Amino acid sequence: MLVKPGEYYLVYAAEAGAVTLEAEGSMPYRLEELDPWAMTIRQVGVEGPGPIELTARRADLVFRLTAQWPGADDPVAQSKEQRP
Repeated sequence: MLVKPGEYYLVYAAEAGAVTLEAEGSMPYRLEELDPWAMTIRQVGVEGPGPIELTARRADLVFRLTAQWPGADDPVAQSKEQRP
């Protein structure tokens, strides 16, 4: 697990099953599931802060949690809007 407390969490699930973490801070976190084999990112939802249980549907998945700051727009949407 790679962590920048209160801002960012990256969790690797080597096996299928549940992984629990304590997400610090006061902001909710956007939760995404990254599949390094299929090279896909799936939006899962919003979680936390506090204890969060992540469920890996299969082995070799990565979960990315990013703090959602008040008034901050979605960076993915911003990058699409800025394209010519």
